[in-house]
Amino acid sequence: FFAAAADYGLREQSLDPTDLRLYRDSADSLRIRCRVADEPRESGGRLRFLAAVYALAGEFDSVEVNGKAYVTVLPDRVRTGRPAEVRYGDHLEVAGLLASPSGARNPGEFSYRDYLALNNIHAEVTVRSRDGIMRLPQRDPHWFFEHLIHPSKAFIVSTITTVMTGDAAYFLIGLLLGDRTELSDEVKNAFMNTGTIHVLAVSGSHVILVVTIIFVILGLLRFPPKWRIAATLAVLVYYTFLTGASPSVVRASIMSGIVLTGRLFERRTDVYNVLGLSAVIMFVYDPNQLFDVGFQLSFSAVFSMVYFYPKLETAVGRIPEPLEEFRLITPVWQLFAVSLAAQIGTLPFTAYYFGRVSVVSLFANLLVVPVVGAIVTVGLTGAVLGVLSIWAAAMFSEVNDLLAWFTLAFVRLAEQVPYASVDTSTFGWRET
Repeated sequence: FFAAAADYGLREQSLDPTDLRLYRDSADSLRIRCRVADEPRESGGRLRFLAAVYALAGEFDSVEVNGKAYVTVLPDRVRTGRPAEVRYGDHLEVAGLLASPSGARNPGEFSYRDYLALNNIHAEVTVRSRDGIMRLPQRDPHWFFEHLIHPSKAFIVSTITTVMTGDAAYFLIGLLLGDRTELSDEVKNAFMNTGTIHVLAVSGSHVILVVTIIFVILGLLRFPPKWRIAATLAVLVYYTFLTGASPSVVRASIMSGIVLTGRLFERRTDVYNVLGLSAVIMFVYDPNQLFDVGFQLSFSAVFSMVYFYPKLETAVGRIPEPLEEFRLITPVWQLFAVSLAAQIGTLPFTAYYFGRVSVVSLFANLLVVPVVGAIVTVGLTGAVLGVLSIWAAAMFSEVNDLLAWFTLAFVRLAEQVPYASVDTSTFGWRET
C-alpha cells in the first residue's frame, strides 16, 4: 500500500517533457497523431473515442508526446466527402483543439477534469468535422479486444435493440454491460433520487450471478470440479473486460478468482483477507484506484456488508411471533439487512460525491434489487441464446420487457414521494 502511494506521489510531482499536458489549451488547431484505444461511440451525430496520443505533427517534422485524450468529432454541417471510418486500433491524424477537461464550476461540484485524471486522461480534443480525420497506414489492435470483446459487445447490443425498444432496451444494456450512454437523463435521475443507481453499474452481484450460471451449466454437463473452476476463471476475465473493467467488477472478479483458486487447492479463505488482497492487487496495477469513486464505493459496501450484516441478521430472531407466520418475513428482512449494511458503508461517500442522499432507498431496493437480479438472469440467458436463434432471444425479451417496464415505473413512482432525497451539497463540507 505504501509503495503504491509512493509511486503515485512520484508520478504527480513532475511532468515528463513529452507529457501531453504541456501542450494543452493552445489557441491554434493542432494536428494530433494517435491510436484509437477503445471502441468509438456515436450519439446525436457526434463521434467520441479514447485516443492514445503519441505525436503532434508539424509542417516539416513532428514532436513526440505521450498521453491519453478523449476525441470528440462534431456533426458535419456540410459533408465535403466520404468521412473516414474510425475503428478500434486505427492510427489517425486529427486536426483539432487540444484543451484541458472542464473542472468544477463552483466549489463542491463534480469535477470532470479530476474524474478523467483518475483514469490518466488529461486532455480533450475537439474536431470540427469528420473531414478533419485522416487515417494513417498502420493499425495495431489487440486481438483479444478486436476479435472477442468488441464483437461480443456489439452482438449483445444488436440483439437487445432488435428484440426490445426504448428505455427498456437501454436499461437492459446498462444492466448487462454497464453502458448507460443512451439511457435518458430522466431515467438516470430517477434511479439516483431513489438510491437505486447502483443497479445500473455492473457490480459484484453480476459477477456472482455469472459464476453461479457457469457452475450450474458445467455441473449439469458433468464437468470435473477442476475444469469447472478453470472455465469459470476464464469467463470471469472475459466478462470483466466485456463490461469495461470497472473497479467493482475487477474487485469482485479478483475476489471470486481467489476463492475459486483456494477451492482448487482445497484451501479455506477469509473474506477480509480476500478483500484486502484484491485491493493490494488493484493498487499495484494502478495507485490511482485509491481515489476512484467506484473503488471507494465498491470496497466500502462490501466491507460494510461483511461486518454489519451478521449483526443485523441476528435481529431476525427478535421478530414478533405473530409476524413469523408470514413466510416472506425472513427473506424480506434479510434483503433489507443487506441493503442497510451496504448503505452504512457507502452513505458518507454518496453524500460527499453526489451531493444527495436518498431517504426511500432502503425500501426501494427491497423491490428493485430482486427484480433486477431476475432481469440480469433472463437477459444473460437471452443474449447467449441469441447466438443460436433470434427467435429464442425474442421470447426471453418479452419477459424482460415486462420486468423492465415494471422496474422503471416503480422507480419513477418512488421518486415522486415527498422528500425522497435530501440535498447534501449545501452543507459546505466539500469546500476546500
